[in-house]
Amino acid sequence: MTTSELQGATALVTRASSGFAEARAAALVAKGASVALAARRVSRVEEHAHRLANSTTVLVHHVDVPDERQVRGVLERAVAELGRIEMLRASDIAAAMALAVA
Repeated sequence: MTTSELQGATALVTRASSGFAEARAAALVAKGASVALAARRVSRVEEHAHRLANSTTVLVHHVDVPDERQVRGVLERAVAELGRIEMLRASDIAAAMALAVA
């Protein structure tokens, strides 16, 4: 896969401060996508975003995934900043469900 494979695409990755979600975010950025990273541990996500930042946009948002209001708020801010969200990488069923009805 080339670095431009997802050029112009946008994604929201929840629980992006570690593990699979952190790896998913890195893979999306490596392919050229702009991403909004959301997690409770903002300082950890900011470190990750700093490592990822290159020619794509990497945004950081605080969210407590079980709080549906916070998840909707993150989605609204991500859409406002990125223009749209084409991909969702929700590492939690609660986040996926909240975003599905947003």
